[in-house]
This record gives sequence, structure tokens and C-alpha cells, in this order.
Amino acid sequence: MFQYAETAIERGLRVIIGGAGGAAHLPGMLAAKTRLPVLGVPVQSKSLSGWDSLLSIVQMPAGIPVGT
Repeated sequence: MFQYAETAIERGLRVIIGGAGGAAHLPGMLAAKTRLPVLGVPVQSKSLSGWDSLLSIVQMPAGIPVGT
């Protein structure tokens, strides 16, 4: 995953979309490894219908820009 994010610009990507469920750390980890915009897409879970994913994505630490 780190290599994918780190080489995204070289491969001509303009944005990375990361779908994630549960703790939803994938979009944040991608954003930490690239200068490209990263969009986090919450995936529905059984326990909280995807709310856990959404809240994990929108509460990324300062300096980790992830759009939802």
C-alpha cells in the first residue's frame, strides 16, 4: 500500500480513492504517503451501518488531509 501511494504521481494518478470499513485507517495511511488528494469512502459494516467508518475517516489527525 505504501508503494502504491508513493508511486501514484509517477504513474499519472490524479487522485486516490480508498474504501475502508471499521477502523477505516486506509485513506489516512494513503494520504500520509502521497501529495495527491485522497478521498475516503466509508464501507457499510454490520454493527453500525458504516457510521464507524465515516467517523474514523473524518476524524483523521491534523496534517492528514482526507476528503469524504
